[in-house]
Amino acid sequence: MSGSPGKGQILIHVGAERRPLSLNGDQTFIAEDLCNYVGKLVGTTPRCRLLYGLKEMKPNGETVWLPPNRRIICEPGMPPVELKFLVRFRAPVERLDPKTIDIFIGQIREYTLTEETSGAAEKDVLGLSVLDMYREMMESNVPYSTIMSDYGKFVPSRIRRKHLHYTKRAIGEKLKAVMERKESVDGVKKTHVKSALEYFPKFMSEEYAAEVEEAGKKTACIVHVNPYDPLFPGLSHGPKSKHDKRKWVCKIEDLIYVCLRELVADGKPRLLVEVTRKDGPPVNFHFNSRDHAEAFVSALHGYYRLLEKWFFNLSQEVPSPSLVRLRRDKAHGPVGPSFSLAKLKEKKEWSEGSYLLRESATEYDTFHLDVCTVEGRQPQTFKIVKVDSKYQLKGHDQDGVQFFDIKELIMHYSSKELQDAPFVLSDVVPPSEYDRCDDLLLCRGQTGSAPQTNGSAPDHLAPVADVSNAETQPLIIPVSALISFGVDPSVRRGRFCMIRKAKWYHPVRKNLVDVAVKYLTQDVSLADMKAFLNMCSVVLTWKHVSLLPFHGVVLSDPCSLIGEWAPLGSFDVYLRSNKTKLKQVELSEAATAIVKAINELHDMNIVHGKIRCRNILVFAHTDRQLQVKLADPGLTVVDKIEYPWIAPECMRDVRKIWRSKSADVWAFGTTLWEIYSFGKNPSDFHRGRPEDFAVTSLPTPEGCSVVICKTIERCWDLDPFARGVPQDHLRSLFQGQYGVVYKGTLNSPGGFKQEEVAVKRLHSMCGIEKIRSEFMKEIAITRESRHRNIVEVKGIIEDPLSLVLEYIPHGSLVQYETEHRSDLTEEQLLQFSLNIAEGMEFLARNKIVHRDLAARNVLVAQHDLVKISDFGLARRINSDGDRANSADGDYYILQDLTRKLPAPWQSLENLKDQRFSTRSDVWSFGVTLCEMYSGCQMNVSLVQPSNDPEMVIEMIKALESGKRVPCPQSPNARISAELVRVVYENVALRCWQLNPHDRPSFPSLAALFRDYIIKWKDTGRVA
Repeated sequence: MSGSPGKGQILIHVGAERRPLSLNGDQTFIAEDLCNYVGKLVGTTPRCRLLYGLKEMKPNGETVWLPPNRRIICEPGMPPVELKFLVRFRAPVERLDPKTIDIFIGQIREYTLTEETSGAAEKDVLGLSVLDMYREMMESNVPYSTIMSDYGKFVPSRIRRKHLHYTKRAIGEKLKAVMERKESVDGVKKTHVKSALEYFPKFMSEEYAAEVEEAGKKTACIVHVNPYDPLFPGLSHGPKSKHDKRKWVCKIEDLIYVCLRELVADGKPRLLVEVTRKDGPPVNFHFNSRDHAEAFVSALHGYYRLLEKWFFNLSQEVPSPSLVRLRRDKAHGPVGPSFSLAKLKEKKEWSEGSYLLRESATEYDTFHLDVCTVEGRQPQTFKIVKVDSKYQLKGHDQDGVQFFDIKELIMHYSSKELQDAPFVLSDVVPPSEYDRCDDLLLCRGQTGSAPQTNGSAPDHLAPVADVSNAETQPLIIPVSALISFGVDPSVRRGRFCMIRKAKWYHPVRKNLVDVAVKYLTQDVSLADMKAFLNMCSVVLTWKHVSLLPFHGVVLSDPCSLIGEWAPLGSFDVYLRSNKTKLKQVELSEAATAIVKAINELHDMNIVHGKIRCRNILVFAHTDRQLQVKLADPGLTVVDKIEYPWIAPECMRDVRKIWRSKSADVWAFGTTLWEIYSFGKNPSDFHRGRPEDFAVTSLPTPEGCSVVICKTIERCWDLDPFARGVPQDHLRSLFQGQYGVVYKGTLNSPGGFKQEEVAVKRLHSMCGIEKIRSEFMKEIAITRESRHRNIVEVKGIIEDPLSLVLEYIPHGSLVQYETEHRSDLTEEQLLQFSLNIAEGMEFLARNKIVHRDLAARNVLVAQHDLVKISDFGLARRINSDGDRANSADGDYYILQDLTRKLPAPWQSLENLKDQRFSTRSDVWSFGVTLCEMYSGCQMNVSLVQPSNDPEMVIEMIKALESGKRVPCPQSPNARISAELVRVVYENVALRCWQLNPHDRPSFPSLAALFRDYIIKWKDTGRVA
């Protein structure tokens, strides 16, 4: 991979090495994969790989961290891309491997030599200098006199100038003292790192210039990311050079997710980073630079994985590619054998065929497969190695069988008909976001304490619950302190429990408060009493705004649990009674509150077990909010009528639901269905045996958005691992509140036929007449475009203005290929290419210019069928007033210059003259092919994103100079590089001819792909 003359180069500087690593830049690298490659070369371990990052050194002197998913390429003739390989995330020295300690010490040396220090800090710096000198003496076998003659390279020049003679003498004395102690080099190195982290808590703190949005106003600020800041641990922001004015946002551990969106303000693109945390509203930061926004998000993401949940992608927009691969393969990170042994015992009781897959902590490109080969006995460990981009079970394949990927290897060894195999795999133990392992959470044990707010942090930023506060401590309440009002008719009597309303004199608030008194009925068993007390011990520990607060217990007969009174009763009854009053946004707020509560419980390692609408209580419903809270689960008893809430894997043994977080997620899916069905009981839709109930038979709730429907469907996935965690669903629900596409059911006249449809509803963000005019153009064009490869319009709803479209189940091509990248086949890609070409051929024949053809606007109807969608920018050439004629043929000139078009997909005549034709759609088709044949992972922009005018100018210059989107890399081993090259050279490059009439037509493109498919079926090749 070393660089060679005439080719672009990527130069990577590592530690104190004078010569950088040099790689050919005409390849495409992923930042995280490149980081791992360098780590392997220099000798770091896979266990420490996430501590590292790549910092780009730009020609203008700026340096910026690269996000893990950034694609890096340097084309021939371009200046080299220069990167630094650095430890980015701080961790206790005990967790670091020897090479990481060496690189870390180099960064500490650079920090102490360049950062300003004064007073007592100078003594600390000199102490570190002495340790560094001793290390150099021991490792390089340098005598005392030599190291002292060169002491200046270890001591900051500012200190040497200030204390010229004293400094050298003091250092010499300290160095002799260290030498007399005869400490080991390893011990000195660890002391060096420990001392530096103690002396300099702001060391490796990251700062970014941004604007923070507060109360509708944007204020310039510096955003600080530092989990170890003594005053503001985690995330904070404030004016530059005004430390006392900083405001604390939250600790890293309290983040829920981070969303990155691109906006256009005042004609300029801005990057919005929305930070959602456990307590308090989301905080929005606005960035001018995508580089800085992505660097900021990746800092939060990296620390979150290393501090809280190693297996969670905090941001969907800036994910970790290696984590995406691990999730796909259900493989753990670099956990040790003891962790694997214990987890297999806990989850599967070492049952025969159960297994756990984990990355090696010491060898790159290596996995360990721990398999229980004998029932009840400890698992055996087998090694999987990567050889020439393929995987092999080392030492157990007599014929050297290799596999394209881990998934294929696992499928192979899961076959019961396999002969001479060392094992048969049957039941995987997947990784979990809740895995707690020192080998993963490397930064734990060093985080700062809660911030000292001293007025700088508003109340809504402070922690919701302080367990030291007397008001939050559960109490033993004497029965005499309760003023009972008897059994309230609005509260149900359960099989085992009664609930009474009472008043209680609160000893801290000094007033009477309404409470709910929950106690067992008289005919319960001793086992029921034990279960009730266990439940009390759990719910008395939880503290969250969306969890029902409990004040304490009454220990006298009857033993009772005292909780906050919910004046509006249970949510299922309230939904049925107030259907006409409740708005969709209020349902979203309620659903969000409940999933936040579940997330809090799961973070506390608590499984609720009975998430139902009837166990959600309503506390307030005003014009501003619908306030609901999740109540206690009650006793561990499940009725048959509750089967819709029970995960399939728990059907045979319902006791599992009290130990399974994924079973809670299933129950939340059913509860979400209840909420959007306004309290309907799912059991009412099944008349057979309760155990035969299938949630898929439930009707889609009326008016339910596509986002909510997909969230429910994901919660009901038969694979518990695929259901996701509450944080995933929080992200979906927040985004769904701003969505405009709904899933619905279209009834034919007479009601004889029902059909699932998508309803596209507009936001009124500008003049409604303009919206209606543009929308009606889209409807007119789409309605007349009836073709197998074009999304069909079913009709229009006038109020609210909505477009009814056929429902496409698999989403956009971008989403589909991202989720199925490892499973894509050559036949699929060729078929998709033909589908798009035939759809565009139909549009061209009808003189329709799409103007926005891209992978995001191609929807996947079936695994071998795609359809073109989104005609919001489409125009009919022979009907619009701004149509023109020339010797070149018909084209369309854009007159509404306020419409922003995505530059990377536009042809030169689009960008220069706003001139569009079916031949400009051909250009976009070429770019779309590159997206598709890269698994939709390729960045097709030729220039760095910037404000619109600058980006367009740079794009024009690039295109006129002959620059084009580079050939994509195959998304998986099943798709040959030859196929990608043939499609790129024979199709895509021809689509990008500067003269529109030198480009192929869509009929010729469709014919070409039909020919490719025939050749592929006959020979397995297209060339």
